[in-house]
Amino acid sequence: MGESSTHGEPIAASTARGGRGTSALFSNDRRFQGFTLKQSLALRVVPELAIPRKATTIRIFFQCRSPLPGQVLLRVEAPHGVDFDRGCLAEVGGVYSGCAGLGNIAVAQREGLTVGDHELALRAVNPARTPQPNWWLLESFADLALQTVFEGPFEQVRQSGRGDGYELLQSLQATVRPSSQQPGPINIFLWLKPRQAVPLGGRLELHAPQGFEMSCEPPLVLLAMPPGSCEAFHVPGLDDHDVVDFRLGGALTAGGEYELSVFSRNPTTIPSSLSRWGVLLSGDEVLEANMEVPQYPLTDFGMELLSLQSSNAAPNASNEVRLQLRFRSLSLSGISEIRIEAPPGWDFRPLCTRFQDITGGCQTRCTYQLPYAEERGHHTCPEANVLLLLMDRSAVIEGVFILMLAVVNPHAAPPQNLWSVPRRFGAWCVVGTLEDTAAGGFLQII
Repeated sequence: MGESSTHGEPIAASTARGGRGTSALFSNDRRFQGFTLKQSLALRVVPELAIPRKATTIRIFFQCRSPLPGQVLLRVEAPHGVDFDRGCLAEVGGVYSGCAGLGNIAVAQREGLTVGDHELALRAVNPARTPQPNWWLLESFADLALQTVFEGPFEQVRQSGRGDGYELLQSLQATVRPSSQQPGPINIFLWLKPRQAVPLGGRLELHAPQGFEMSCEPPLVLLAMPPGSCEAFHVPGLDDHDVVDFRLGGALTAGGEYELSVFSRNPTTIPSSLSRWGVLLSGDEVLEANMEVPQYPLTDFGMELLSLQSSNAAPNASNEVRLQLRFRSLSLSGISEIRIEAPPGWDFRPLCTRFQDITGGCQTRCTYQLPYAEERGHHTCPEANVLLLLMDRSAVIEGVFILMLAVVNPHAAPPQNLWSVPRRFGAWCVVGTLEDTAAGGFLQII
């Protein structure tokens, strides 16, 4: 083995094949131009706050293994979505004389770099979601112009290090449910439970996935939300999407449950496999967010809600809820039950035997009704707020079906007043809302 080349001395390489494989042989016969080795910087990135879209201080801890004299410029390249302040130093009066930020690039200046541990504190705004890939790159340059360092020419790099980024904390409890999974106009139902109070004049932002449309017209339906004003706009760029910005005319309390409905439009297909809904709460600054609320699938199950009507507004009273559904032809080969679930507080059990399918004016079984499995009991009420319709293994014919649900009203409207009708062993298929006079809230059919 020949002597090693250092500091760009030309080297040469050849190979020799032995009995067990191929080995590389290097010589110093100067056939090839060598390269300058880059010193490694051990790197660790720690944010003070890991809340999406939050302005924060990000501390970069790094270890220098060899001194670097002269005017040193440290170039930090963050993952896409991180936005550094223009004057990005979080702490002044230390060893750093200045900093310039532009997007996800920041360049800090200092005089010389000694062997040992160092820290660089920068001001930035977190991205909306945890970036992928999530790497931070730190490079050092000496005696170069600021613009040159921003461009990051590799041949001028003196030292380099790469470290893992941090995960963003999606702490806000939130769910998004549609009135329909079919392409076209729908209503989006947003439920949230903040851990922090939001003051009067604060903002609630709802971010749609790419391809989905949202609007403030028709007006938002405030199911359990203070009044306020609404503005809708489109965010351009790689992550172009619609945003509804709702300015609160009243405060939100920590631990309270809130709901509203927004007019929206489903696309025919979802453009991105990483598509997510996002919800952000802010006062003078971002307080809490969840920008990774799961997206519902776009499917067509051939089922549509037509109406849902309550006959009694008194608390704790017997009530008849008239549910009207439209089906196109639908196979029940993979569906054993249709589950009607009311919010906590409603009780089907005392009146379970009074459930009726009154489709076509029938009081007993007829061909116009849903295909019930009589041998399994037709229907049952296994839980207070659950009614199961037991289906046989045939198919639903095309038509409109009218179900009369007998139920006891709650003493008050529950915080999350959502009714659901998913098909057992199949995805939930339709969502709609109608005013629920029994509890002064709204019903949601899923």
